[in-house]
Formats: sequence, C-alpha cells, structure tokens
Amino acid sequence: MNSVAEKSRDYSLIFEPITIGNVEIKNRIAMAPMNMNYTGPNHQVSDQQMAYYAARAKGGTGLIITEAVLASDHPTAHTYKKYNNASLCNELYVPRMSELVEHVHAFGAKIFVQLGLGPGRQGTSEAGAIQPVSASPIPYATYPENLVNGMDPLALVRACGYQGAIPQTEDVEELISFANKIPGTHMNGETPREITVEEIQILVHDLGVSAKLAKRCGFDGVEIHAPHGYLLHTFFLRDPTGGPMNTGAHLKTGSVFWWNASIPAGNTRVRTSMWACA
Repeated sequence: MNSVAEKSRDYSLIFEPITIGNVEIKNRIAMAPMNMNYTGPNHQVSDQQMAYYAARAKGGTGLIITEAVLASDHPTAHTYKKYNNASLCNELYVPRMSELVEHVHAFGAKIFVQLGLGPGRQGTSEAGAIQPVSASPIPYATYPENLVNGMDPLALVRACGYQGAIPQTEDVEELISFANKIPGTHMNGETPREITVEEIQILVHDLGVSAKLAKRCGFDGVEIHAPHGYLLHTFFLRDPTGGPMNTGAHLKTGSVFWWNASIPAGNTRVRTSMWACA
C-alpha cells in the first residue's frame, strides 16, 4: 500500500481537538444546521428539540450549529411560515435557549446558534405573511440547468404531503411548472418588494440584539444565515442577465448587515453559498 493511500485512510485527526477563535472543540466532528420543525408554540424551544440536540452531543459530536433561529420579529423576517423556527429576538426566549445550551454542554459539545433575518424573495404571502422583501424586486426562479443530475424536481411536492395526481412526464420544465402551482412548494417565487433603508436599519438593530442575547444564553458562537437566496444573500447576488441585483443606496446599506450589526466580540461566522437555488 502506498503512502498516499495510507494517509487517505488515516482519520485519526477527526478525533483530535481543534480551536476556533477562543473556543476549543473536543474533536472535528461538526453537525451542520438542519431545520427539523420541532419548535414549540410561539417559537419557543421545545423539549423534543432539546432532546434532539442533546442526543447528538451525547453521541460524540464536537460542534453543533443550530437550525435557523429568528433574530427579528419584524414582519419582513417572517415570510416563510411553513416552518416554525425557534426565535431569539427578545428576552422571552432566553430561558429556554439557555436550557438548550446547558443540555449540549452537559455532554462536552460546543454549540453555535444560527441567526437569520428571513427568506427574502424565497418567502411567500400565501400563508398569511406580508409580501416578501428582497434587495431588488426580482422573483426567484428554479432553472432546470441548475438542478443536479438525478435531482427530483418534485421532491418538495412529496415532502409537503401532496397526494394528488402527478404528471407522467420527464420534462423538467413541465414538472417545475406543475410544482409551482402547489401551495408550499414555491419552485418559482412571487415578486418581492424592494426592502427599504428604514427596514434594513431595523433588521440590523435586531440582529445585534439577538447576537447579544445569544451570548447571554451561553452559546459558544454565532453563525449568520446568509445562503441560497435568502434575504442577506440577495445583497451580493447577480441577476440572470449578469447585472447586480442591488444598486445605489441598497448596495451601500446592504453592507450594514455584515459590518454594523453590533455583534459582540467572539466567534462569529457567516454561512453563504455560491448559488441561490435560483
């Protein structure tokens, strides 16, 4: 066996400690954020949610990053009502969040909270929310060429529990068109309203408040949720023609989301992506 092959099979480093910022993690096994929809009424952390994260910590995970947690109760951040996300937008949520952190720490794991400011143009008003907002009034769309080979364009339809008839065709564009007519799937979005500077300022303030509350809860770090076409992501996306989606004042004020949110000193990271599911 050559040395390259031997090294490729050496996983010992996975179980070695690693330090991120000022946080030492017992191993290099990290759990990525996943929305399980276990949140209780009024966006409070439920017992089931605590048990879910505690089980992963008990199983040996070194770092857990929570599912998306609402950093604001402003209407612009609540346009994706098919998921019941936990919240940390004010002090009412501190006791249960603190208990969640204690559960994870009890098993020797570290935990970062993922804070989000809403889905932007991937939101929808159909479940009682306001019109979605975004950096520019450009709706998102699912392009067939962006679907990975073998990806089922009707996966979300099935996940939403749709029991009706499905077209017997392999034409991806036809399937996407069909899926978009079913509530809750949103393969193509409604046209969003361009977010105002005043609304940006409110969300910036709320993000800073939420991050400070996270520190009070005992979280070991904060991850800002800014991938796959959600609100924060749209401030540095480009539209399908190659032009910038955000221009003028919004291009400038968009940077406020990143650099002026009054995030307390410590471990802060940003989750983003190269593409936007659109």
